[in-house]
Formats: sequence, structure tokens, C-alpha cells
Amino acid sequence: MAIAKILVDAVNIPVIAAGGIVDRGTANGAMAVGAEGVFVGCRGTRTWSH
Repeated sequence: MAIAKILVDAVNIPVIAAGGIVDRGTANGAMAVGAEGVFVGCRGTRTWSH
């Protein structure tokens, strides 16, 4: 979350934190440092090919 804090302080546009957001705690941490939102992806998604 250190980079999110640096960006929030450096720019005058909304910052959306991404990467390492894995649960409510990390999302709240990003918001606590000033991010306007978070991007949550998923890893390990399985697909089946035919």
C-alpha cells in the first residue's frame, strides 16, 4: 500500500489501488491511505477446454 499513499499525495485525480487486494482488510487498508477505490481480480480461475 506504500505506492498507493505516494500516488494519493502526488496527484490530484482519484487513485484506485490494485494488486495484493485479497480480502476486506487489504481493501480497507488501501482506502485508509487515501485510495478512492480498489480493483480486485481473481487468481487461479480454472477453465475447461473441449
